[in-house]
Amino acid sequence: MSSNDTPTMRIECTECEFSKVVTPADGENPYETVEMHGTESGHTLELTVVEE
Repeated sequence: MSSNDTPTMRIECTECEFSKVVTPADGENPYETVEMHGTESGHTLELTVVEE
């Protein structure tokens, strides 16, 4: 699976002000970011696809 298959996604935490837009073209994985923040804080995060 190439990085082009993953859409740009907005990650928003439902429990704090954490919000980030992750663009796979930048080499970032939105699911890793969610897992990292969720593990560190115990918060729940929502992923939404950003339409380009």
